[in-house]
Amino acid sequence: MKRVIGRVYSFEALIFPVAFLLLHLASVRADEPDLLPAEAAEILKSFEDEAEKIRAKAELEVTVKREAAIRKLQEVQDKYTRDAKLDEAVAIRDTIRGLKSAGLRPLPDPGNLINFRGQNGKVMTFDVVGSANGSVYGTDIYTDDSTLSAAAVHANALRPGERGIVKVTIMPGQDSYLGSQRNGLVSSQYFQYPGSYKVQSLFRGHRPAVNPIVPRGGARNVEPLGLPLREPRQNVRLLEVPADAPGPKAPDLTESDN
Repeated sequence: MKRVIGRVYSFEALIFPVAFLLLHLASVRADEPDLLPAEAAEILKSFEDEAEKIRAKAELEVTVKREAAIRKLQEVQDKYTRDAKLDEAVAIRDTIRGLKSAGLRPLPDPGNLINFRGQNGKVMTFDVVGSANGSVYGTDIYTDDSTLSAAAVHANALRPGERGIVKVTIMPGQDSYLGSQRNGLVSSQYFQYPGSYKVQSLFRGHRPAVNPIVPRGGARNVEPLGLPLREPRQNVRLLEVPADAPGPKAPDLTESDN
């Protein structure tokens, strides 16, 4: 496992310093930009454009490598889970989470995306806690005044109360927006609107605890394993069994003073 992760991070260590250096150099401006001759300004602009292309290419290559490593790790994690080697599965899960969050600098939840209107195609990451409250217009593509934390829940990128990093893509306005009911939230339909966005899950952190099955004889405290799920659990409910129901009784798990 460590060898795989080492290759991923060594690739980032090679690419990102170069990209960041170019980006830093590209941000250097003359102390008195108004006095910079047009010929010099054109050279600087050309350099900045090339530096931005190099940075974007480097980030894309690292992202592709990281996602490939994550997919392989998830396959290994599934194998250990099936073999009931849960300690190893949890260790792999934590490694996957680390890879997903590596290099990310998510912005705080902006509430909605109105301030990014017109920046079509721009991709950003935000640290968001899913919410069941807020105004949501659309399905998959949402109006940019839709509440991001609620749209993330509607889009199945987060659950209510779950904190994670979401990827938002700014999109142009649509002629119409379809309303729908998803994940306990109802989005509204809308007509033409000047700005839109799409939200996707990038890194899901804390998941709300799932109600455990109550054994015969009464309930007991059960700590969820917390393994990541490929698909969210649905129709999970608390199964209550009367203490006097027929069948073998569960052992008494309460501590005795004796």
